[in-house]
Amino acid sequence: MTLFQYLTAFIEFFSQVIIPFIVGVAFLVFVWNVIRYFVIEGHSEDGQKAAKAQIAYSLAAFVVIFIFWGMVTLLAESLNLQNENPVCPDYLMQLGQCSRYNNPLRPPV
Repeated sequence: MTLFQYLTAFIEFFSQVIIPFIVGVAFLVFVWNVIRYFVIEGHSEDGQKAAKAQIAYSLAAFVVIFIFWGMVTLLAESLNLQNENPVCPDYLMQLGQCSRYNNPLRPPV
């Protein structure tokens, strides 16, 4: 594989797997702190302050994550790193169903 293909695969993996996972974790932290604020620490003023601060940090994390995701997407699009012809998985190649895929490592089926 060439450096271009590695870079394309890395950006695609980062954009489609890592960032959505981080967004999911940030959402869970946000929901947990909202529950803490209203239910668990509802009777304690200090507990509500701590949960409120964590909610603010969670919202700031969302903003930072989405800005970073946008920068990765902008980089991929500006350098034309979109993987328009995905690699054919081995199980599909063995079944002979790779007509719509482009696999640079193996000859076409």
